[in-house]
Amino acid sequence: MVPWAVCMVELSAALDGAARLAPPSSRQEKHSPFTTTILDGIISALDPTTPLDIAVKVALITTFWTMACTGEFVTPNLQSKDPARFISRGGLSQRWDCNNLPMVVFSLRGGLPHFCLNNPPLHAPLFAWRHPHGLHPLTYSAFIKRIDSALTAAGLPKMQYHGLWIGSIFEYLLCRLPLDVVKTMGCWSSNSFSIYLRRHAVVLAPYIQAAPVLEPFTQVAMPPPR
Repeated sequence: MVPWAVCMVELSAALDGAARLAPPSSRQEKHSPFTTTILDGIISALDPTTPLDIAVKVALITTFWTMACTGEFVTPNLQSKDPARFISRGGLSQRWDCNNLPMVVFSLRGGLPHFCLNNPPLHAPLFAWRHPHGLHPLTYSAFIKRIDSALTAAGLPKMQYHGLWIGSIFEYLLCRLPLDVVKTMGCWSSNSFSIYLRRHAVVLAPYIQAAPVLEPFTQVAMPPPR
């Protein structure tokens, strides 16, 4: 076996050059973030008495406020049965930290209206819903299809679903949650999430006053100089 010797400076320069020479067609447009206003519009178009709609509603809210990927709470298809790959109802628990603050913990293997209406068993996916032909896991396709129709019914534009994750980042930053806390919630080990930041002026306003709240935040979130 021949060791791979590479100069990191040369590699970095090559990658930067490739990025600059990439044609515009190779770049995707930035996804618009979901906002709490958009979530309210979607929820208003969902029927809280329908099994699918209540499952979609709770999955949407949970995904947004936990800053999770959609695929962590919905299954890829109806055949997904491996409990190591989805969060089951049995994997949901409530705990308390050392300050006696409540925490809701979602674990693999493991008062919501969804439970009252759909009541999935402990081994079933967390957001399984009562289909006319039996209990169905909430699949990604069913989730986005129902939200798309709710967006249309609410008179809102169609969204890209990565924007759900981006929107939760914004919401917590606008609530002045510290940078390190947002990074921990999003499970980032680096500052790569800064590429998702939009509306820098609004996000940074509390931090660029005469007495900034969090100086490290400005070093990461400020857009690069042109």
